[in-house]
Order: sequence, then C-alpha cells, then structure tokens
Amino acid sequence: MQLIDLLSASKAVQGNRPDTDKLKSIYRQYGHSRDFIQLLLQVVKQPQMEVAAAWLLKHHLALGQSLSNQQTADLLELINDLHSWQARLQMLQCMQHLQIPASAKHNVEVFSRNNLSDDNKFVRAWAYDAFYRLGQQYPEYGPESQQVLQMGLADEPPSVTARIRKILV
Repeated sequence: MQLIDLLSASKAVQGNRPDTDKLKSIYRQYGHSRDFIQLLLQVVKQPQMEVAAAWLLKHHLALGQSLSNQQTADLLELINDLHSWQARLQMLQCMQHLQIPASAKHNVEVFSRNNLSDDNKFVRAWAYDAFYRLGQQYPEYGPESQQVLQMGLADEPPSVTARIRKILV
C-alpha cells in the first residue's frame, strides 16, 4: 500500500488534527523502511497530507533519527509552501534537530520570519526558536537572531516568552 493511501485510509488526520496514536502505529510499521523518508518528502507536498507527513517527520527526528544531507535540503526547500499552521509548527519544531545546509539558509530565514507574525502563538514561539538556530549555525544571522529574541521577550505573551527564555538558558 502506498504511504498516501495508508495515511488516507487510516484517517490519521481528522480535519487538521493529527491522530497521534494512528500516526505512531504507521511509524512503528513503516518508519524504518529504506524509502520511508523519501515517501514522506513527497507526501508532505500534498496539502491534504501535509499535517500527517510533517508529524511523522518530526516524530522521526524526535526519536533521535536523522535525515541525510540531501533529505534535509529537500525538506527545507519546501517549507515555505506548507499551508496549515500545524504542518508549519511541526517543521519549525524540526529545526532543533537539523543541520541547515547553506543552500537552505535563505528558505529557513524566510520561513522563520514569516512565522514570527503568525496568529498562532505556538507557531510564533517555535519561529523564534528556528530563527535562533539559524543564527547559531550561521554567524551572519547571530546578532539579528539575538535582537529578535529580545524583541519577542518584550512584545509577546507569556506562552511565547516561555519558549524564548528556554532558548536563552
């Protein structure tokens, strides 16, 4: 069964809300297959599947797994095309696990900046985190990332500033 068929048939996403139990089951069953990540990188491009695919990618990385340099570059090439706030949030949360290739730093910059003004406070909180990580990996963004974090501490609600404070520790 194709991954997209499996994700559709499992109803792993109800509306835009991922059913994490179903997604974990899919990951346990298919997560270690050789072409799993490549399939996810194809599926995440489809708006109706992006939340489930983004969740599976984040889960993979959170378990200590990694992406190849090419897979990372491919993923970061498509982040600015994500539609739902849930998929964008999950990709922002992935940044803590990724070494950003030089070819993708502009995409990560644009993605982070765009999400710093999102209506969803969780997306904004993780956009600060992603921008900080960009600054850590690329010194030319370092001073600005620190300035952005300081502005966030002054302007954001407590739920966002908690994430920023965690970054600064």
